Amino acid sequence: MEKQLKGLRRVAKKKPTRLLVDVDNGEMMNVMEDDSFITIDSLPFVKVYVDEFARAIHNMPMVGFQLIHYIMIKIEKGNNLVYLAHKDVKSIVGNISRAGYYKGLKELLNREVVERTDSVHIYRVNPNMIFNGVRISKFK
Repeated sequence: MEKQLKGLRRVAKKKPTRLLVDVDNGEMMNVMEDDSFITIDSLPFVKVYVDEFARAIHNMPMVGFQLIHYIMIKIEKGNNLVYLAHKDVKSIVGNISRAGYYKGLKELLNREVVERTDSVHIYRVNPNMIFNGVRISKFK
């Protein structure tokens, strides 16, 4: 069974390229050629780089996966910083104890999925594992 992709949209990539005149009434209209449109995916997505990610998640406890799930939901486009606090994580992933949260966070730190920043509860996500957007321009 072939699945239809959801969230695809056709958008104009440039301005109208032709002027069309209605011979009946002389009305002029700007029209676009078919190659003036591109198809984009309008649904949010996060890139996961399988080599580093697979190494990091090997034998990871479930609380680590819960935190990764939260990170993938919350990471903003073009930014590899994410706010991680027990209360917010619990509201998204469900029942996670405070001890479980800190155990999962320790796993992510040890496996270099995230690293601490100078700000409280702000962590930098490893762009070699997870990124939202075009990381080439961000890290050049």
